[in-house]
Amino acid sequence: MKKKLWMKISRDKYELPEYVCDSIDQLSRKTGVTTSAIRSEISKFINKKRNTTRFIWVVVEDEEE
Repeated sequence: MKKKLWMKISRDKYELPEYVCDSIDQLSRKTGVTTSAIRSEISKFINKKRNTTRFIWVVVEDEEE
């Protein structure tokens, strides 16, 4: 089963995750940034309107036993 993880990443060259959450709402609460601002920043990054971002999402596959 696939699931999406939402992350706030560091702004340095390593882009290490600072927060990892199961939903954009959880990430919003932890970071104090609105969900619409997070979505907007990700969208601008994906569409090449920005070349850096603080937020990303990744799709991961759960391991099944």
